[in-house]
Amino acid sequence: MKQKRIIIILPIVLILIAVIFKGYYAIKQESIIQYDTIIPDDVNFIDAEKSPNFYYTLSINVNKIKKEEYNSLQYNLKIEPKRNDVVYNKVIATAFLDKNMIDILAIKSSLVFGTDISENILINANDPKNKGLIIGRTTWISNRTEKEKVMIGIKKPIKLKVKWEDGEEYVILNSDNMVINMYD
Repeated sequence: MKQKRIIIILPIVLILIAVIFKGYYAIKQESIIQYDTIIPDDVNFIDAEKSPNFYYTLSINVNKIKKEEYNSLQYNLKIEPKRNDVVYNKVIATAFLDKNMIDILAIKSSLVFGTDISENILINANDPKNKGLIIGRTTWISNRTEKEKVMIGIKKPIKLKVKWEDGEEYVILNSDNMVINMYD
């Protein structure tokens, strides 16, 4: 009698575990942001100020966290259209930090940030709800890192890929295009 119950209950429990695991795995997979990180070999990056399509405003903030061994490093990049007569559909933006920034970061992770490739972002200068796009990233740097080393790192040029339904552009943001705020 007990063996019969075990034979019936065991497959039910195994099926239930399989369903729960599959559901958890599907949810976990959906939460990963995928950036458009492909840059063709023959691409020419233009200065952000010379872009015919967008205005780029980059703000970098280094905030000291009291009683902590880390400071926060925040990048905020605002992208706004230069032309009122163009609607940009399916916009994807990806920023690439300088590879040497990995030495400054407390968490040695990705040097890329931006929009998820699955998003369908619309930018329209004439629509008050979709006038532009802001992408950003917040991470940690050790407060033991020398201030000068941090400044040198965050002033390095940032490459940016902006792609939309009818085109794409590759720009570089130099320190002239950055507003840097360091708080003590």
